[in-house]
Amino acid sequence: MSYKKLKILMVMDSFSAGGAQRVVLDLLRAAAADGHDVYLAVSIAKGELLQDLPDDVPVFEYGKYRGLHHVVNLKNFFARVCVENKIDVIFSNMTQINKAVLRANLLYRLAPPVFVIEHTNITRYTNVRRSFWKSLLRPIELSYLYRAAAGVIAVSDEICEEVASILKLNRSSITTIHNPISIKSNYVSGPIDKCSGASDKTFISVGRLDDVKNFSLLINAFWAVRSLREGYNDSLIIVGDGGQFEDLKCLVSELKLNDAVEFTGFTKNVCKYLVRADFFVSSSRHEGFPLAMLEAVTNGLPCVATSTTGSRELSRYIGCINLVEDHTISALSAAMIEAINDTELYVSRDDLNFIQKLQPDKIFQEYKNFVNKKINFNDNKYYSEH
Repeated sequence: MSYKKLKILMVMDSFSAGGAQRVVLDLLRAAAADGHDVYLAVSIAKGELLQDLPDDVPVFEYGKYRGLHHVVNLKNFFARVCVENKIDVIFSNMTQINKAVLRANLLYRLAPPVFVIEHTNITRYTNVRRSFWKSLLRPIELSYLYRAAAGVIAVSDEICEEVASILKLNRSSITTIHNPISIKSNYVSGPIDKCSGASDKTFISVGRLDDVKNFSLLINAFWAVRSLREGYNDSLIIVGDGGQFEDLKCLVSELKLNDAVEFTGFTKNVCKYLVRADFFVSSSRHEGFPLAMLEAVTNGLPCVATSTTGSRELSRYIGCINLVEDHTISALSAAMIEAINDTELYVSRDDLNFIQKLQPDKIFQEYKNFVNKKINFNDNKYYSEH
């Protein structure tokens, strides 16, 4: 099938070091490499990933977006950017951004088609504790807005089914496309002789230090592992930065783990820490399609992960993941010890072959296939023949 060259506008919040932001940048580079003209719109052009943006990609700031009072400004912004640059298609990312873009799009009827990408469970937005009315109205609002999208892309099958069910959308308007990952590794798969755990082990976890990643659970579980493995000097590396840094440092001190837990802060070179570790651990409350876990697998690390949408999805394709159903200290620590003693838990060739299918150029082809099923760009007012 032949495709036209498109002018593509990607939309996200900022350049903060999150998984969704990394996905957008990977797709942006893949689209440019495929011969398309790419543009990026952000609320604010700041963050750790700003330096990863290619120099030749135009960036536009749309400013504040939360709240109905910003709708007119957003409508004017997208109208100007889309007309001046003859944008053919918009890819919007993350629920709050998607909502704002679709609101603006409803006011600006001549705008190019908008495809929204859901990176996590929408129930995180629609289920509002202690607010009956928000829990009632938000699904209705999202359903109305998402019906105006040209299509919805979910990063996992579970999110896809959730969107279709809760928002009552036509199933043909939604598809699952996994996140891309551009990390390559020379790791050679094969069994790892762990000597039945008879050696010091290093665990590693990567992510933003916030409530979603639930690092306090991991630190407490690691303390339990150390307590049960007397005589071994096991260690934990936590890669990332965020608002809970000081609280987590205090927890480490309270548990007398200062010599065993290393906080690295944010780094672009996660691999230099992954190669020091034996196991990757995710203690997250929510994950859409966890890139950090995929990076760990590419570096030969078996994984222990609390059960989330993303970890469950990965476990369908990757065999070296030990899922933990109960998000408790006892369950996570038991799973970590089980992983140490399980000589059959290793990264296989099939695991690595699956990850190869997630290269950005291959994932962008899936985006193109879906978009071209939904839109005839020859009829698009803003399509420009090249």
